[in-house]
Amino acid sequence: MNTIKKTNRDKVIEIAARLFLEKGYHLTSMDEVVHVSGISKSNIYYHFKNKEELAIGVIKWRISLLEQHIDELVRSKKSYKEKLNKMVALISNQECLDHDKGGCPFISLYLQAAQQSPRIHTVIKNFFLEQVPVVEEILQSGIAQKQITKAIDVRKTAKLIISTLEGALLLSEITADQHYMDDSLQTLTALLD
Repeated sequence: MNTIKKTNRDKVIEIAARLFLEKGYHLTSMDEVVHVSGISKSNIYYHFKNKEELAIGVIKWRISLLEQHIDELVRSKKSYKEKLNKMVALISNQECLDHDKGGCPFISLYLQAAQQSPRIHTVIKNFFLEQVPVVEEILQSGIAQKQITKAIDVRKTAKLIISTLEGALLLSEITADQHYMDDSLQTLTALLD
């Protein structure tokens, strides 16, 4: 059996990710990360010079986990609707990343930290922008499988889907009501049938 030992850096990122999601970015201190992780302050500051860098590390870690799942999803034989539903579930943290707290970790960190940190803003913005070509590919698969029969501009439709889902993620986070996500995705895919 081949087990991969987590580095101190990995452990710190995972603990910070959990704390940021449970308590919020501003209410999580570096001292708390030190305490919960059991890793020395000097070791943590060796990897992350401040909380902003730690948050960026958390975001990039989440992105790398999601990219693995999304790549597999795009290559799968599922219908485009199943792919979009699964992609939304992954991004909004319903099925992935071993946390039972609701809400989208990207939107949570964006709402809590992006105004004070242009770097956090940029990393999260770029993540969502990078999803446009992924949705384009999903739509192309729906066209190829004749599941989408209407003539559509794939790029514009992908942008509409991403922007609608970003808004739904935000509203779901603010209101703690997952129906914004579910209703938005159902309505969007119904328009394509």
